[in-house]
Amino acid sequence: MKIYWFERHDNDVSMMSNRSKELEIIGFDGIMYPYSYYGKDYFTKIARTIDIESSFHYIIAIRCYTLSPQYLTMLCNSMDDISKNRVSVNLLSGWIYDHEKEVGGIFGDVNDNSNNVDRSKYMIDFAKTLSNIKPISPKFYVSATNSNVINQCIDNNFDIIIPYSKINDSRLENLKYIVSVAPIFDNTIEKKYSDSDFFTKESFFDFLDHQNNRAEAVLIFENTKNSQYDTIKSLIKEYRLTRKENI
Repeated sequence: MKIYWFERHDNDVSMMSNRSKELEIIGFDGIMYPYSYYGKDYFTKIARTIDIESSFHYIIAIRCYTLSPQYLTMLCNSMDDISKNRVSVNLLSGWIYDHEKEVGGIFGDVNDNSNNVDRSKYMIDFAKTLSNIKPISPKFYVSATNSNVINQCIDNNFDIIIPYSKINDSRLENLKYIVSVAPIFDNTIEKKYSDSDFFTKESFFDFLDHQNNRAEAVLIFENTKNSQYDTIKSLIKEYRLTRKENI
């Protein structure tokens, strides 16, 4: 099973390079970056920093109505020219912030001002188009946070990213998925997301062991910024060593 880190906060190029190297040494297999129109393009930033001798993987989150499936394919193919099969995409309908609504959203029938139902439908239609691009469509995962999207992904055999709250959903049995989780090891910290939960070291390792037999990967992020990063690093390093997995 792969273990990925979700870097939810924008970093400059030098920070990205250092973080990737640090995570790989600890035992992480890759990193995911969020969608952010007010940040800089992650395809460009990764192209500047990627170590072509490494196998460390990158997942880039895309709010799919912001660009076409064809152009996204071009970007992924260009990344493959730099380092083969190192970059994949997370398609999401997105959590829309007020400052994004204030600029009017993306130009088009579906945009940042559209409701979640319309954005989710567009995401599924986008994924269908992307999967049919020949000869090879980009590797992608659909963020599936509600039952309708999960059902659509099952019907179309899409790989998905699910929140921790959905890990006991019986529909996942025959599906390739990544589970996202924000582990908390300090009871004084308030849970912030549906992906958050309290763990001890033992229960966290048990969770990883259980997902090792089910999930393609676990995607780990912090419940609050800079609150658990050092603890998580230490635990993943110990987990890899005790489970005799390659670092």
